[in-house]
Amino acid sequence: MKRAIHLGGGRDHQVVNNLFVDCPHALHIDARGLGWRAYGYEELKKKLELWPYRVPPWSDRYPELVHILDEEPMAPRGVVVSNNIFVSCVGDEIEEKAKAYLTLKQNLLDAPASLLTCPPKGLPQVDSADPQVRAIDFQPIPYSQIGIEKGGESARKQILPN
Repeated sequence: MKRAIHLGGGRDHQVVNNLFVDCPHALHIDARGLGWRAYGYEELKKKLELWPYRVPPWSDRYPELVHILDEEPMAPRGVVVSNNIFVSCVGDEIEEKAKAYLTLKQNLLDAPASLLTCPPKGLPQVDSADPQVRAIDFQPIPYSQIGIEKGGESARKQILPN
């Protein structure tokens, strides 16, 4: 895989508490809405005007949309990359225009492979006692909670829309 995360613009993306192992480029973040895709502003505006996004219940559920057209709507604002561990990853691809809008904090870049333990038939685990891991507040990944829930039709309805 060339990139683990590819954010092609957009807002409020949260890349938090991930383990990236052996990725040529773990992150790609661009600001296409400020460059070649800037023409999308009119399209965005037209779509927003179709919905009553400035009044409840929309404004209650999505308060960040109320003033979106007034605050650089095509900029990748609100993107947070934090508490991640990068092991054997060459680097990232973050467009210069996007950097001013990003929050990059508490990431462990160039982490040593010795932080990982890999059971013979399991997924990589991080040594949570390591001072570097504790310093970035990395939380153990709950592998047992990842995947499709089982439990019959009622569980399926909770996961899949009609």
